[in-house]
Amino acid sequence: ARRVSAVEAAVAQADTPQEQARAGARNWMEFLRDDPGWYPLFIEFWAYAIRDPELRAGVAERFAAFPRANARLLVEGTRQAGVHLPDDIAQRVGILLTALSDGLALIKVMDPDAVPEDLFGDALSFLMARVADAPKA
Repeated sequence: ARRVSAVEAAVAQADTPQEQARAGARNWMEFLRDDPGWYPLFIEFWAYAIRDPELRAGVAERFAAFPRANARLLVEGTRQAGVHLPDDIAQRVGILLTALSDGLALIKVMDPDAVPEDLFGDALSFLMARVADAPKA
């Protein structure tokens, strides 16, 4: 919950959807840089939880907070851009954004120099710019 709240707070400080996307991505990448032990520990816990049926359901529910938050932030950003994003599409993109953030995290914790600090922000900003250019609902 703290990780989601930190990203949401960073996004809330930005004005445009593209700036919000960059702010959220920057927050995540800075967190990975500043606390390099957190993500490997998260992965270890994830690996343990998927092998323990009793623990798995609870961890899965907590983990689902990330794609839900990404979907919510995406809907807010697209709404600000004047674009209606159907809930089912937002949920699917929320999953993709979570997968992208996790994939970049895996690479970054293995080799911090392999992922440029602005790469995630550039990708999300590009996505939001395309959404802003979409036909208005």
